[in-house]
Amino acid sequence: MASDKPFGDAAIEFPVAFELRIIYTLASGATLEEDAMRILLASHAQPSRPMALPAPGVKYGRLSIPVTFNDSESMHAAYAALGALPCVKAVM
Repeated sequence: MASDKPFGDAAIEFPVAFELRIIYTLASGATLEEDAMRILLASHAQPSRPMALPAPGVKYGRLSIPVTFNDSESMHAAYAALGALPCVKAVM
């Protein structure tokens, strides 16, 4: 029987640390680093220093933030808040 979950029955074990990636519109993303850090800290995550990643085009930028989440609720809240920022196109 197939599962409708993206990773089947595998569960994320917390705390979990990974590199959060954000794709955003350069023209409207001047404060993205500060906004992302504020959101992550408010979500009780432990972010490290953000790193801008080279982008192939001039329209979009990529931001990478090493982060640790202690629980599912804080991770989902941070993803929702980051995705709601006007300049953000994707959060991975």
